[in-house]
Amino acid sequence: MANIRTVLTVRYADELPPEEEVKAQEEPVYKKVEKKKGGILSKIGGFFTNLFGYFTGKKAKEKIEEPEEQEAQPQYKPPKIDRKARREALISFASDLVEKHKKLISNDYPPSSQPGEYPARRSGKLYRSVYYKPRTSDSIGDNDKIKIGYKRRGSDPDPARYSQILAARGRLGLADTADGMPRENSFGLIEIHYPGERS
Repeated sequence: MANIRTVLTVRYADELPPEEEVKAQEEPVYKKVEKKKGGILSKIGGFFTNLFGYFTGKKAKEKIEEPEEQEAQPQYKPPKIDRKARREALISFASDLVEKHKKLISNDYPPSSQPGEYPARRSGKLYRSVYYKPRTSDSIGDNDKIKIGYKRRGSDPDPARYSQILAARGRLGLADTADGMPRENSFGLIEIHYPGERS
């Protein structure tokens, strides 16, 4: 995997509990509900017992009704989250950010860029070095972050180092591109941290 100078990281704001913990909680959850005895036949029997007592003068014994065994009923469970799709959506966000930034730094030189603008494309090394990792959903955990930055190369000047020089000269960079990206998808809010250009 490429060695990069990290400019920013992206991850979900809400963490998911470990998958093993969720599986343990996926057993049906039941709520105990008390069910009373006595249907229509029980009521008819009680009527004749009381009638017998009226004519004979004998008081019928009061029947104490006891609740039956408590019957279990399933309770509401939160919807299951597609963890792989959630990770893929985050990687898609990182990929979209990189592609958007590449377009913004693809203007041909000359003319030179000015402070407050994106750098013009000269040799194309900076353009080709924009990168993110990990690259696949199987390479990250549910709560892991994705790093976005510039590949470190042995060339002179190194694109990763050159990006720092450009930022110091007031040129716009990855952090500025990230500011214009939507921060939310169907799985939640995406946090962006800037350990590089804005540190």
